[in-house]
Amino acid sequence: MTHTAINPVSAPPRRESPAANRIRATRRFLVLSGEAQDAAALSHAVARRGGRVSIETVPLLQDALKRLHRGGFEALLVSVDALEGNALAELERLCDFAGKAPVLLIASNHAALNPAAAVRSGAQDVLDRDELTPERLGVAIACAIERQRQVAELRDLSITDPLTGLHNRRGFRSLAEAHLRLMRRTQRQSLLLFADLDQLKEIHDEYGHAAGDQAMQLCAEALRRSTRDSDLLARYGGDEFVALALDVTESAGAVLLPRVASALASLTRRARLPFTLSLSVGTAAFGRGSLAFDEVLARADRELYGEKQRRHFARTLTSRQA
Repeated sequence: MTHTAINPVSAPPRRESPAANRIRATRRFLVLSGEAQDAAALSHAVARRGGRVSIETVPLLQDALKRLHRGGFEALLVSVDALEGNALAELERLCDFAGKAPVLLIASNHAALNPAAAVRSGAQDVLDRDELTPERLGVAIACAIERQRQVAELRDLSITDPLTGLHNRRGFRSLAEAHLRLMRRTQRQSLLLFADLDQLKEIHDEYGHAAGDQAMQLCAEALRRSTRDSDLLARYGGDEFVALALDVTESAGAVLLPRVASALASLTRRARLPFTLSLSVGTAAFGRGSLAFDEVLARADRELYGEKQRRHFARTLTSRQA
């Protein structure tokens, strides 16, 4: 595999200015509706709490998806009338893009939409337009944001590996499969890394399980330091790790793999371990085409196995020459 460096991965994190922090403090809302009164009702509802408020209104789903891609919205207010065609399918798509921001639907009594089905598709609440007041809308938004926060906290507990603090297998698969659907829709691409810690059994046998746990934690930290906050990381099971570098091409491996190795070597030296840590890593392109998640993972696993075989051969040859 040929790798070349690309900017999205290699760019260092930027320190934000005070002005940027002030902008971030602004509460941002998105309204998907062709009805002017929906944005007006939201404006009255959120203005009661004070602070900076920014409300963006768009009439079309595609416009809403473009804005959601940039992120940063606190909540979405959506008119059912703006969901053309299969309303529930479009709602589910919208919720995928919304991420952690709750979606509240506004529907008239005559709307052909089952509220329970809307909630199953991802909406936090379905509000009756005929009974909507700024007071009721304000309460509904506050409750939706709090429910979304609590759901996120519970979900984090269920999808986190307690040893490393990374996602566990269940959490990673759920997030990665959602990302794969998004990549197919937007024709963007990501890179999947599948890795395992070399010779973990030998570390356990010679130095004990506490040393093995420390080795796993250092590997997790090396992956954190080598990737961006937006990338997905997980301890996939046992001594296996997986990472999904978002919105990069396959050539990003030329940047990521040396960075992980360097971070791991640095952490090992600082910890003054009596053994050396290394990861065998395989990569595979992720997102374009019709490949399922398991097929992408299998490709990366095959490359990892080949790398492990090369490492084993090199160690054996060095041992014989000695």
